[in-house]
Amino acid sequence: MHNLHFSASPDGDDGLSTGSLRRPRSCSHSGGMDLPPGAPLTTAALTALGYDAHARRRLCSSGQLRRITHGVYLVAEAAPATFAEQRRQYLQRAGALMAALPDTYLVGPSACLAQNLPLLNPPSAIHLSRERQLHSNRAGVVSRRPWPHSVEPVDGLMTQQATAAVIEVAALEGTLAGLVPADVAARRGLLLDTDALLDAWGRRRGSAHARAALALADGRRESVLETRVAWAAALEGIALDPQLRVLDERGGFVARADFVVRGHRVIVEVDGLGKYRHDGDLRAEKLRQSDLERLGWVVVRIMARDIDAGRVGALLRDAIRHADALFGPSAA
Repeated sequence: MHNLHFSASPDGDDGLSTGSLRRPRSCSHSGGMDLPPGAPLTTAALTALGYDAHARRRLCSSGQLRRITHGVYLVAEAAPATFAEQRRQYLQRAGALMAALPDTYLVGPSACLAQNLPLLNPPSAIHLSRERQLHSNRAGVVSRRPWPHSVEPVDGLMTQQATAAVIEVAALEGTLAGLVPADVAARRGLLLDTDALLDAWGRRRGSAHARAALALADGRRESVLETRVAWAAALEGIALDPQLRVLDERGGFVARADFVVRGHRVIVEVDGLGKYRHDGDLRAEKLRQSDLERLGWVVVRIMARDIDAGRVGALLRDAIRHADALFGPSAA
């Protein structure tokens, strides 16, 4: 089994992709007894099944068995084809590890995955803490110092609550990294006790990033790409208001735009490949843009490659200049 990789997808609606993972061979006893894929097994259990130390080393080196920690293994599964399957396998590995480390709970990015929140930089290692500080030099384990927050069971695993997990991610990885899960947590009503938890985090490293991520969180943003565009615009001093309903002259609904530039007749559409999954989607989108332009809007489209190339600010400023020349700066 390989480290899971939940990378931010350039064009997917959910901002995640499965990446390229090799399908491991199934794990079978030399006598024909198949081991259950994905199941945690102890050294004692494997020995009882006839797998001595030499056999365990052979299975680990071939990728059919994975050593999670001292005395605990997982049988390799087929490479996951979906984010849901990747998440399940990651949490299964976390559960096997936590069973060998009593009183531990998932924190930071691992807690975000348990809470089903997206991440800009998803982990391969398991991030853990416990009330008595955890000291671990195990490969694939990141030990975090405990701090005051609540812990709750999620899918059978003790997990840091969502707001605290967002705070840790933002503090350790930066404002945008925290904003990605924060937007989804806000949409799901999971951002609770933010002031108290920020006070509990105190003046630890990254506290300014944590405060910024929670202050900027907006549940109306519907994808990781939208979050990234809003953040890139904010860095340029441009405010984007999400999910604008556009009506025609008679008050009829025309479109729901991803963003409007505050104070200007500029609509921002964030395009991912998943947006045009069916025949006719692209044609319908072009007709929709024509309707918006007829109603006095300038439409600018931003894709992941524009974010990666640092072009968001320039694209928005060009659209603002064009709209202001046509309609004036305060027409929105």
